[in-house]
Amino acid sequence: MRILGLIPLLLLLLGCSRESTKPVKISTDTNTPTIAIETPTVATPSEKTLPTWYVFRIKAFHKVTSSDDRSFAIVEGVTMKDKEFKVKLVWDEPFKEAHPRSIDQWLKQSKADFEAAIPYVIAGEVISRDPLTIKPDTVVSNAPNFGAPPENVY
Repeated sequence: MRILGLIPLLLLLLGCSRESTKPVKISTDTNTPTIAIETPTVATPSEKTLPTWYVFRIKAFHKVTSSDDRSFAIVEGVTMKDKEFKVKLVWDEPFKEAHPRSIDQWLKQSKADFEAAIPYVIAGEVISRDPLTIKPDTVVSNAPNFGAPPENVY
């Protein structure tokens, strides 16, 4: 019976047990040779990490609403993957004039010109997830997804 009590300790010493398992209490009582072994709690798998920036490859715009001071816009539309989207675009200082102007020009094009420039790309850093808000650094028409990994292309 004493040998059975030593098996967990031997496994621990030989490295056949969990990496961070360690004996906590070894009984010296000869009648009940037991070893209490402490094992760490199993870590839960981490959540899937969300991208810190997105690339929107846009096929159609449904609605673009700009704030009164034009510091941000809310864009709704359909991506090249036929996914409906709604995103808030917060304009960073160097792009505060050019980017909103580009979007305004896209919306004023004839249908043929608009369709010739598909996909429209808006890409930028995610600054909030609810609602989805990005700070775009790229606003271009007729553009690829800039080699972005698939998980970043919305």
